[in-house]
Amino acid sequence: CKVNTNKLKMNKFSWFLTSTFIHFWTTRTKMTTKISDIDYTVEAPQKHQNLDLFLPKHTTSLPPLVVYIHGGFWLDRDKQEYSHIGEEMTKHGYAVAIVNYRRSVRFYPSDVIHPQHTLDLGASLVFLAENKQNYSYDKNRIYLISHSCGSHMLSLIVLNPSRYLPLSPPTHEIMAKIKGCMCVQGLFNLETLLRDFPHYTTEVEFAFTKDKSTWISPQNLQPESHTNKQIKWVLVHSPEDPWVNNTQTIDFASHLIMHGFSSVKVIENISGKHNEIVEQLGKEKNTLLPVVLEFLSQ
Repeated sequence: CKVNTNKLKMNKFSWFLTSTFIHFWTTRTKMTTKISDIDYTVEAPQKHQNLDLFLPKHTTSLPPLVVYIHGGFWLDRDKQEYSHIGEEMTKHGYAVAIVNYRRSVRFYPSDVIHPQHTLDLGASLVFLAENKQNYSYDKNRIYLISHSCGSHMLSLIVLNPSRYLPLSPPTHEIMAKIKGCMCVQGLFNLETLLRDFPHYTTEVEFAFTKDKSTWISPQNLQPESHTNKQIKWVLVHSPEDPWVNNTQTIDFASHLIMHGFSSVKVIENISGKHNEIVEQLGKEKNTLLPVVLEFLSQ
């Protein structure tokens, strides 16, 4: 009986490749601890009032916390779609919270309307800043990264924290822990958004009602006394975005500078369409990741 040595060699080689891949994947997944569906409200949490937490393993000190706030026009998207951001950033030594919030629906009247989305986000930030559960991250170094309408909510909170954060603990204590805000393809002015893209009117009405007096925009707000003007801002806009133009970013940057924020930076030399730019974070040729890492390292 003859033994096919070539076949044996191939089998050994295949086994080697398989075992190497399994070892690599196991090692890679062990770099991150994921805790899913953490409720951030104290009493009777509703659907979507939760977050996923990604913690890097094998760190010598408590890592800073990155909070990611997704977009979706207050109507769509879910934290599960952005797990890749948590996994990517933990590889670079950061803890990451991917936050959900209650969303409006596409019919009248919606059970969830402004300011409920933003109040949910505010509750999640207080939960993370207090860290009563002692998760392994530095609660005194928090960085906020938002996309699209997430930037609208983030900016409302930072400019008017006493309106959108819970009354306890003191607002200034929470704001002092936020070190930076990055807004990607952000929405900051509903009036100019609908002037330039009138077909968005229905979506805005679902989230804010048809009463235009409720259409509050960060662009029109003056920072209140509790606002931390030492927070550094990085506003990112890809010129390839067909859904939101750079007027939103440029005008809001001027607004922040006019009101005395000490560090405001606009970045437009990146590529990617509106959703693509965050959906492909960490993938080959994605230009956002280096910008994020620079923002966090400063």
